[in-house]
Amino acid sequence: MGELLIIGSCLPEPYVELGDWQRLAEFQHADGLVPRDDHPVDDDHATRFQDHQHPTVVATVAGTIALTRALNTPPTRTPDTHA
Repeated sequence: MGELLIIGSCLPEPYVELGDWQRLAEFQHADGLVPRDDHPVDDDHATRFQDHQHPTVVATVAGTIALTRALNTPPTRTPDTHA
């Protein structure tokens, strides 16, 4: 899911669906971990890291790209009528 959010944020006209981000937020644990699947998450810190580092990093990258795009998007220009 995170990879698709990255791709959507990188399009010339970013594809953003609020529901996609809400679902990702619902999956995310209080400590920031984003689980790789719907299986229970182990309590052991090393196992949690090993099993779930990729989706957690991908979600972080996706959020960073989307936020950066949103903050750096110039306002829509109106045609110059004084020319």
